[in-house]
Amino acid sequence: MNGLALNELDNPLSNEVKNPKNSQTIQKSTMSEFLKKIDDDVASSNDFSDFMVCFDGEHKKIGRYSFPLSLVSTVERITNVYGDVSAPCLKNSSVTEKIYLFFCATIKEMEDLKLHQVTEKKLLKWRDAIKDALRINFKVAFAMHHLKRIARAYFGCIGSQELQSIGDKLDALNKERAETYQDFKDYIAYAKDFYGKSVSDGLFA
Repeated sequence: MNGLALNELDNPLSNEVKNPKNSQTIQKSTMSEFLKKIDDDVASSNDFSDFMVCFDGEHKKIGRYSFPLSLVSTVERITNVYGDVSAPCLKNSSVTEKIYLFFCATIKEMEDLKLHQVTEKKLLKWRDAIKDALRINFKVAFAMHHLKRIARAYFGCIGSQELQSIGDKLDALNKERAETYQDFKDYIAYAKDFYGKSVSDGLFA
């Protein structure tokens, strides 16, 4: 295609890219504000029903704590890699067990979910569980670090979807642009003869 001949078709494409219809774009400021929330030290409102984990049934004693079988493998993986994360905590286990269970349930959910299943609500729930564990001196800074990675990846996933949407629109517009040029190319050649001139140009040649 002749780039000069297609100049008249540039504006619609440009406008579509700058103002995509039905845009789901999240502003950079919104992302920054949410990432700051991950560091907020707020009171937790988590409860057993908030987690996709069965806390009922048979339990197994690991160290000072009793865990439902649904969390045993998660606790063992945490311990194998990071050691006993509860060791620095001097509080009675009867007081801290619920916090430990919610922390392990958080890690369990991370193990079970894919990125596209993550929501802002889940991220904040996980933050609360991890923050609670940090407050009682559990060695779980690694979990907060990982949560921040997930939060950034969450927005990255949204960005990738938005870019895909824009790319699809560009492909459709480029196809429409090419088809429009084919329809008008002979007439565009005539129009070029009059650019910047009186329409009487050539009349008396």
